[in-house]
Amino acid sequence: MVFLRSALALSGFLGLCACATPSEPAPHAYSGAPAVLASPQDENVAALQIELGEILGRANIVLGADDPTASPLVTVLPPPLNPNETHSVAMPVTFQLKLIEHLCYARQTDTGEEFALETVTCIPYFDR
Repeated sequence: MVFLRSALALSGFLGLCACATPSEPAPHAYSGAPAVLASPQDENVAALQIELGEILGRANIVLGADDPTASPLVTVLPPPLNPNETHSVAMPVTFQLKLIEHLCYARQTDTGEEFALETVTCIPYFDR
């Protein structure tokens, strides 16, 4: 009986400690507000294409049908087939634009990696 009381008291104490312990999220663990491009100007879209191309290690990229001024999701299409190929297993790569401390970031949705987009101007998605 003494063991049962001790076990109940200990579990109650641990429960209270767990509630009182602040939990801090991991750095950049899906932090930041969704963002869109601040303007549809060619310079801003070109800057986005250049930065995403550098991230993917490709010189030229083609963006999907997503409108980066209206949606925080940006799709980069796979490279076109060369004349010797009949099919490809390459898949599009999707990024989510985010705003963290006034700097635009691209979060690759399949890996979770985040990349700062230094030359791209973004605004919060909900402020548009």
